[in-house]
Amino acid sequence: MIGKLKLLLLFIFVLPLVNAFGQDIHFTYFEFAPQSINPALNGLFAGSYRVSGMYRDQYQNSGVQGFSTIEAGIDVPVIRGIRKQDWVGAGFSFDRDSRGLYKFSDTYSRMGLTYHLSLDKNQTRIFSIGAQRTGVSRRINVPTGTDITNILLNGNRTDPDIVRLQQSAVSGQGGGSGAPAVEKSYGDWVGGLSFTNRTKQGQLILGAAFAHFLKENAAFQNNYNVPMRITAFATYEGSINRQMSIEPGLIIQSQGSGFEASGHFVAGYKLKAEKPLVLKAGLGARTGTVSAQVLLGAEYKSIKAGFAYDIPLSGYANASGIQNAIEFGVSYIGIIKKTPKPDPIITCPRL
Repeated sequence: MIGKLKLLLLFIFVLPLVNAFGQDIHFTYFEFAPQSINPALNGLFAGSYRVSGMYRDQYQNSGVQGFSTIEAGIDVPVIRGIRKQDWVGAGFSFDRDSRGLYKFSDTYSRMGLTYHLSLDKNQTRIFSIGAQRTGVSRRINVPTGTDITNILLNGNRTDPDIVRLQQSAVSGQGGGSGAPAVEKSYGDWVGGLSFTNRTKQGQLILGAAFAHFLKENAAFQNNYNVPMRITAFATYEGSINRQMSIEPGLIIQSQGSGFEASGHFVAGYKLKAEKPLVLKAGLGARTGTVSAQVLLGAEYKSIKAGFAYDIPLSGYANASGIQNAIEFGVSYIGIIKKTPKPDPIITCPRL
């Protein structure tokens, strides 16, 4: 386990040196958005259900309206599998990602199923395979004929369908100020794999997911196939002693010609060894628009909360206004206790 942990730490601090960028939704504290990362994570926890939520706000300034992303989801282990140590998980989540001066938005609704195959009876090594169906609704609000080239974010990069959006607005589709110029809906499938290794000291999870591989048409007009996205991640949660814990995490995303890696190292500390409250703090880094990251968090029994703050160091970092990103995440694992119903005991009265 020590060797695996060293390898994970090496990836976290070396990969962020690569200069690249990513597409699609991404989070810094991605542990709070499991269903947007990999459907194989549905139901992969000890409890009856898990509720999670995430909010990210980035690049908000007077010149350009940046990204605003919100996610909420619930997942549960629903039924035992073919063998006693296996089980099936299910999850549902909702995302809305909005960006740009005219609020170009993608709204995602996800439903997924996962089979967790335990490689031993104690469920210490688990192989999981999941599939997820995603419905996507796209929308932009643009006054007729308005020039929307100033939606540019991060140098010369735009949303991949921005040219068609501009053509639609100029051609008169949509109507007056603030009216929706164009809307589009399409579906997508996501497949995911993960491997979990549990020990007395902690839990290591490795996984990979594949999205947009069926080339669904996402264009408002004509054809535009979103490039396939590959997402790989690694997380570890472990204790050093009764009061200290560590939680390194790494996520890598590749889509089309884009590549992005983000890693962080968070340490936890119990103020009192006998109390359940854990305070957390850590640092991280992201490639693409190279960013430094500060992460804070807390854990109390089954409740976790996290805060992340991204500080851009390149690309859009020199623009006017506030270029930093903030995130808030929360998760709760609940347990539904079943009241036992013992068979009645009938006693024979004395005669």
